[in-house]
Amino acid sequence: MQDRDYAIVVGINRYPLLKKDLEGSVKDAEAFGEWLVGTGEVPAKNVKAILSETPPKPGDRPVLDEIDKAFADLFKQTKAAPARRLYCYFAGHGCSAAANHLALLMANAEKEFLDRAMNASEYHDRLAKQPLFKEQIIFYDCCRNYDERVTGRGPEWTRGKPPAGTEDIKQFVMFAAAFTQYANEKKIDYSDRRGLFTKALIEGLNGEAATRVDGSWVVTTTSLIPYVTKRLEELAKPFHLRQRPSVGTAAELVIAPVKPNPQTVTVSVPGAADGVFVIAKNDKLKEIDRAAVQGGVAKFSLVFAMYSFVLADDSTRARTVSFDPGGPSTFEI
Repeated sequence: MQDRDYAIVVGINRYPLLKKDLEGSVKDAEAFGEWLVGTGEVPAKNVKAILSETPPKPGDRPVLDEIDKAFADLFKQTKAAPARRLYCYFAGHGCSAAANHLALLMANAEKEFLDRAMNASEYHDRLAKQPLFKEQIIFYDCCRNYDERVTGRGPEWTRGKPPAGTEDIKQFVMFAAAFTQYANEKKIDYSDRRGLFTKALIEGLNGEAATRVDGSWVVTTTSLIPYVTKRLEELAKPFHLRQRPSVGTAAELVIAPVKPNPQTVTVSVPGAADGVFVIAKNDKLKEIDRAAVQGGVAKFSLVFAMYSFVLADDSTRARTVSFDPGGPSTFEI
């Protein structure tokens, strides 16, 4: 259990003044919360969830004041004993006025008051100067369609000279969509609509994006990016959509240990050969497996990653491939 890890999770479905409700944001936020207290090993008491009510109650919430209070409470809680890591997850309506900007609409948004929004970019920029959290992992499942009208408000905590320790902060920020793109909800495995990005994200965090680091299976920020990118493309394609995630700050962090979910990979070997060995390109070029050639093929059980397949009796015959979700699982040397 990671007792010094904390999280703020926000999911907004209802926008009564805009009359543009979402269906999947709350359930996506809940699914991320389940990952946090499961594979992520964050104590449930350290996870603050701020969600639209179902069924709705009087009043439009959540609003930005609730998020500010969650941060203020967290700062007080961790001041005496600094945290190891902070997770932030936000799902709801969003838009961007520039490539490095994201505004998250709160439940009280309305056409004449769109700037009740959260300037998410300012929040994570300020968090990058907050040494109470040495590691910060932030995910946004929201649209980034261009809208120059909306800036949003930044955080309330006081600006000042970055205190000592700021230079040691590692931050990873991932957006569900690139600038000007939409983030999509669709019915896939569920009877209701859910965010394509969060589906790909949680798959990756649960082991589909596993990689070996020093002999242990883990998900890292580096292994998560290509998995989510490929998987999101695969999920969007049947709906004739294009959605590509983007990364802001990209510190390399080990997110969590996992049990990998390997897939069968077939290597076709024309001509005579005794065997094939496989090298993991993302694990210090280590040989990780070896298989005999039977009937012109060798088979391996591998997770999604970059590999080199090499003939055991002729190392000049080799091929480097990227084994990706939705891509081929049969390769020829």
